[in-house]
Parts: sequence; C-alpha cells; structure tokens
Amino acid sequence: MMKTTGRLRVFGAPLLLFVVLLVFTSAGTVQAFATASQGKSWRVVSSPNTSATVNVLYSLAAFSTNDVWAVGEYQYDPSPTGPLVEHWNGTVWSIVATPSGGAGNVFYAVATIPGTHEMWAVGTGGLAELWNGTKWKIVSTASVNSPVLYGVVALSATDAWAVGNYYQGSQMPNAALIEQPSSGMAHSGASFQARIRPR
Repeated sequence: MMKTTGRLRVFGAPLLLFVVLLVFTSAGTVQAFATASQGKSWRVVSSPNTSATVNVLYSLAAFSTNDVWAVGEYQYDPSPTGPLVEHWNGTVWSIVATPSGGAGNVFYAVATIPGTHEMWAVGTGGLAELWNGTKWKIVSTASVNSPVLYGVVALSATDAWAVGNYYQGSQMPNAALIEQPSSGMAHSGASFQARIRPR
C-alpha cells in the first residue's frame, strides 16, 4: 500500500515534479520512496533508508531541479524516532546528517528562505533547525509544554513563521501555536528565541 505524503513542483528546464511516498511492506516495515515526473509520466526514484523498520518523508523544498530536500523521520524498533533529511543532487538522493534535537524528535516541514541558500525545518518537541548552506544547526524556540510544529514558511531572510500546537494541561484541549523569530534577530544567528502566539 502506498500513501502520498507531500509534493513539490520545481520549475526549470525541464519541469520536474517530485512526490514522496510511504510504502508499507509485507514484513510490516515502512520505507520512504520518491517518485518523479518531467511532465509525461511518473517513475520511482530510489532513496536511501536509515532504518530497516520505519522511514517516512513528510515535506519537500527546493532551490533548483538539482537541489531538492525532503524531511521526515526514521525509527529503529524499539528505539525512539529521529529526524530524517535527504537531498537530491539531480542524480541521486542521499541522507544528510542533522543534529538530533533530542530522542523522539522528527521533522514535519521544511521551507527555503528566499534570496539565500538557507532553509528552515521544524517538527516535534518544538524542534527547529536552520540549514546555512553547509550544515544543519538547532535553533531555540518558545518554551511551552510538548510543542509540535507542523508547518513553516519563510517570506524573507528575516521573516519566517512556524505553526503547530502545544499541550495546555490535563483535561484541556491542545492550543494552537504560532512562532516567529524575535524582532531584529538575523535568521543566521547562532540561536534565536522564537515568539509564541497561543490562540
């Protein structure tokens, strides 16, 4: 059984469209695959899997047709999950090392920063990491209870938003969470304190 988890249209010459898939095998494992189309038909593109049990890609972002990124999670049963990052160089997908951000954290979303070769990735535990063009680096986010960031967008080098929810307490609903880099802080700083906007 296959499940589509995200898609990305990259404009260039030629047009390239990627969709990441989960494939549930007969052995009970979950493997991540990518499919690609150049406007005529689809083909499966082999991608590496960190784990022999669970590998999932949730989100895609791209700078060009030969510089595409996918993020998600892996799990070594019964060990906790960790963030999975893969890069397409125009020929093959490869795994890119990233700080763990703590056991059990995974990435749900990734977004490029316009006018730069940098991008944001966000996920569970309030995990946020910045790709500075060379490596991934963890940046601090608002201190709330059990935060999960599901989406991120960057409008410029100094204007980004991340959204998700956090736990308010027993017998209370989870609250919506919106975060943004602190005013005046450069996106490429060693760390930044995000601003929390609960709803």
